[in-house]
Formats: sequence, C-alpha cells, structure tokens
Amino acid sequence: MELGHDARIIDPRFVAPYRHSGRSGKNDRNDAQAICEAVSRPTMRFVPIKNPQQQAVLTIHRVRSGYVVEHTRVANQFRGLLAEFGIVVPKGVATLKHRWLQIRTQHAEQIPPLALEEFDGLYRRLLGLHQTILAYDRKMRLGRISKRGDPYLRTLLIHGARTGLMHTPNQQDRKSLWAEQLKHDKPWNKVAVALANKHARIAWAMLANNTSYQPT
Repeated sequence: MELGHDARIIDPRFVAPYRHSGRSGKNDRNDAQAICEAVSRPTMRFVPIKNPQQQAVLTIHRVRSGYVVEHTRVANQFRGLLAEFGIVVPKGVATLKHRWLQIRTQHAEQIPPLALEEFDGLYRRLLGLHQTILAYDRKMRLGRISKRGDPYLRTLLIHGARTGLMHTPNQQDRKSLWAEQLKHDKPWNKVAVALANKHARIAWAMLANNTSYQPT
C-alpha cells in the first residue's frame, strides 16, 4: 500500500465457491483463478485492512482467547481426574473452583497424597488463569446471533452483553427492563446471548442510518 498498490483481503469463504472442482481441486493454480474471479465481482465484500493499532488490539484479544481455552482445558482435566477416584463434580468451572477445598477435606482419606498434590497444583493453576483473564478484561475494557458471521466478533458481543447484564438491575431504560424480565424466565447465558443479539441489531441500525445511540 505504501507503494501505491490497492491491496485487499478476501475472506477465504467467499473465494471457495469460485474454485474449480470444489475442495478436491484445491491447489495454487485453482486458488489463484478463484481469487481473480472473486475479486472481479462488483458485490464482493473485502476484509478491512487493520492499522498497527487495530492489529495490536486484536493481538490482545487473541492472547486472551488462548488463556480462556487453557482455563477450560485445565478444568476439564481436573474434573476428569477426580472422576477416576469416584468424585463427580457438576459442570462449570466456577463450581469446580468453589467446591475444591470442600472436596479436598471430605475426601482427604480417599485420595492419595501424591494425587492431592497434583490436584492442588491444578487448582492453583485455575485460579491463576482466572486472574490473568480478568486482567485482560480490564485491559480490553470489556448469548440468536448468526453463526455464519465472525465467530470472534460474536464472542465479543456476548462478553459485552454479560458485562451489561451486571448493570441492568440499576437501569430503568427499556432495554434494561426487558433484560431483567428475561432473567426470570431464562438461564443467564441465554439472556446474555439474547442481549448480544439485540446489541448487534442496534449497532447495524446505527451504522446503516448513520445515527448515534439513543437509549429509551
């Protein structure tokens, strides 16, 4: 771009329909032909090119996402190893963290000291990962949404909705009252997804009509 070229990025999902022989014909030659065909379409949607600051923000999001995956993996491993000793813990990372000290006391004689030491290590690791994720949330200032869209954007919308649900009890605008009413009938995560969906529609309307947000 610095040399005057018109650089553009196309989502691979939009290129695939123009590739000869579909997936079985994927090679450099067919890929190049498909890209040339796709870029010539007048209605083709291109991925916006990020500046260094935007790329830096995306880096933070991706690193946080990695910690979330590791947090879930450690919790599943923890729960699975406990099950080997006949100790079944309900699903949910929060439940596991909150109940471990109680489980440790109740089953101290059932679990060998060597295993207890490893379980304590997993517990400390879970707490550490949780604090790391919270630190990234503070740095970033942070569930029907179409699954055909950007999955990471969907994740951010849902995270934002969860944060918003923590403040709706103190708000009297129509959206907050709607969310509070929904809490009585639906689980928390479903309410978060519903609120995220509403936020996505509001954002689209603001962009489409070039207007600012007007709470009611």
